[in-house]
Amino acid sequence: MKLVTTALLLTFAMTLDAQVTYGPKLGLNLAKATMTNKDFDSKITPKFFVGGFVNYALSEKMSLQGELLYSREGGNGKRISNDADDKLFYDYLQLPVLFRYAVTGNLFAEAGPQFGYLLSAKEDYNDNPTVDIKEYYKKTEVRLPFGVGYKFTESSVKGLQLNLRYSFSFSEINKVEVGGEKIKLSVLSLGAAYSF
Repeated sequence: MKLVTTALLLTFAMTLDAQVTYGPKLGLNLAKATMTNKDFDSKITPKFFVGGFVNYALSEKMSLQGELLYSREGGNGKRISNDADDKLFYDYLQLPVLFRYAVTGNLFAEAGPQFGYLLSAKEDYNDNPTVDIKEYYKKTEVRLPFGVGYKFTESSVKGLQLNLRYSFSFSEINKVEVGGEKIKLSVLSLGAAYSF
């Protein structure tokens, strides 16, 4: 009986090992902070993210992927009323949980919820000293990311993945309206990952 149990556990472990891949991930964020107050002319701003992922294969074509990412986001812009420069910096710990579907052998589509935890929020207004504004923002937020990617299978680059993903806030990220402004984030991300 012990031999059968051991054999079953080993079989399950080998199967599980074959279904799970993991690795590091990093990339470029093209972030934009949009305000309901039309006084802020928002520009797309390059930022970055870094972290890791775990992918669990459900079938040959479908999988679930969880990621844990440190993500720098925010946006630069101008106040139209006084032509002042306004730069917003947000640091998030992001946890996307994505459903992936292999459209072809190497090309995949992905979508799912993303849960964010705000680590810091700062503002640089008209080149004045940077101010901590975290108290005015919600600690957590939820987004819906979706995108496409490509998994390389050639032996020289096997394990490498590239993906393009867009995410947007469901609701405003700030908890206090300042000057009638409600702020939402949208981010276009270009990422590279390596799976083991």
